[in-house]
Amino acid sequence: GASTRAGAALSRVRDFLERNDVFFNGAGQPELPTIEQAWSVCHLDPAKREINRHTLRGIAAILLDYPDVWCRVHGTTGEASSAPAALARHFGLDPIEHVVPLMEHLARSRAEACKDALVEAGVPEQRLVVTFKALQGAMKVDFIPVPPGTDAGSFGVLPAECEF
Repeated sequence: GASTRAGAALSRVRDFLERNDVFFNGAGQPELPTIEQAWSVCHLDPAKREINRHTLRGIAAILLDYPDVWCRVHGTTGEASSAPAALARHFGLDPIEHVVPLMEHLARSRAEACKDALVEAGVPEQRLVVTFKALQGAMKVDFIPVPPGTDAGSFGVLPAECEF
């Protein structure tokens, strides 16, 4: 059934991600042309940009092999007592007082950028569910194949909307 296929897809994705990754520029990097670069899969480093392209196309290819499987695209950020100053300035918020919503925005935006790249590579958008959680010890985006109809609420994490 769908759960078995989701498990097979998950196994393939995990194996693929053992050798591949998605890289983002840091939100605190002074050389960013705009803060939006911190959640762009088009990394400023051409080698990392190419790695991102390869990784996201590889994930898309796996998902396209399982047309009845959805995928949770889950963004997280590392631990922080304050948000990067440029990120806080961009939203007009205090980097310490608003560290959680600022880092949630960063995690969500990175997951959404990966979702958009998967859609561009041919994965139907309705099969992708964006979730995110700030301050989780690691800055990353995970790809977790799930049975169809799985919604964000069943993961015990925040939905894709984040209000400021």
